[in-house]
Amino acid sequence: MKQGRAGLDVEVRRFGPIRVVRVRGDVDLSTSPTLLSAAMKSLGDTTTSLMIINLAGVDYLDSSGVATLIEVLREARRRSTRLRLAGLQQGPREVLHLTRLLDLFDVRRSEEEALQS
Repeated sequence: MKQGRAGLDVEVRRFGPIRVVRVRGDVDLSTSPTLLSAAMKSLGDTTTSLMIINLAGVDYLDSSGVATLIEVLREARRRSTRLRLAGLQQGPREVLHLTRLLDLFDVRRSEEEALQS
């Protein structure tokens, strides 16, 4: 499944019970609903045991993007689905660090690392 809106490209890949959400573009007020919709739809699949959000293609994340990630994390926990962020670039990592939210997430260097562990 591939979605795009206002410069944000979101692609969801399925690997058995694993969903990989690949995101490219800025995650901001106008684009975060696209990410939220794709992630929630994937979490709605009861076979999903692990969701990886690959942010390697995201250079900018604003407060609405942070709120979206928190909402996805909350829903994943509610459904007992593990959530990992992969490929976190310097800008988004700094935003999560400054807001003291980075430690809430299981962050892996790459999608491959997130899939292996």
